[in-house]
Amino acid sequence: MNSQFLGFILLKEPVCDLSQLPDLLAERWQTACEDVQQSGDALVFFCGGAMVSAAYMPAPVPNGEAEDNAVFNYMWRGAVDAAKQHTAHIMIAVIGKDCKPLQAGEMFVRAAESLLCDPNACGFYVNGTVYEPAYYVKAAQMLRDDVLPVYNLVWHGLGREEDGRLHGYTIGLENFGKDEIEVLHVSDEPAALLLFLTQLSGYVIGQDVTLHDGETIGFTADQKLRITRADSVEFDGKQTLHIEYPG
Repeated sequence: MNSQFLGFILLKEPVCDLSQLPDLLAERWQTACEDVQQSGDALVFFCGGAMVSAAYMPAPVPNGEAEDNAVFNYMWRGAVDAAKQHTAHIMIAVIGKDCKPLQAGEMFVRAAESLLCDPNACGFYVNGTVYEPAYYVKAAQMLRDDVLPVYNLVWHGLGREEDGRLHGYTIGLENFGKDEIEVLHVSDEPAALLLFLTQLSGYVIGQDVTLHDGETIGFTADQKLRITRADSVEFDGKQTLHIEYPG
């Protein structure tokens, strides 16, 4: 199965020049693009075994979808307002045809980062929420240090349960052919839960690990946290891997 990554660059003004993207990738990431083809407002090219496509749409993302999902970005108070401001968008997609999923994902991050540096970009709708452009650009710098850009590739969501405890979830692991993860009934600080989710998702995609129902996982020699496939708490009609929280 080819890995696929899809996102939407939100634009304040209906102005866009996609022809600059290959040059931006060469300048910012020393990434060579091959077989570049542009037709109107659509651009397609290949990089390192991945097919990259970008299409400019002179209208907002349909059905208020970006605005509705911006509310889930607990790290950016202005997410909903920024989403409401957008008047156009760029749909960007990367398909890993002849490369590993992680390579395709990193190509997606490079391409998105290059477009988000434009002052006209007011948000990035991806992984079930809207990222602040400055945050996404900063997080992508991990790639320059040969560090997995896990914050770009996976969204680590938080929710509050009826009894006041926390639960956390991932969005983005499915792009790598993996199950999404949920961690339930957590009596700990949000920062600790986020760190745990980051460790889990970084391990799964960085090491290309497939977790299975009934197994255990641990980050120390004596840690054995149960893995259970069950109906999702966060996503209707879906099953996820529920992983026991340490302690």
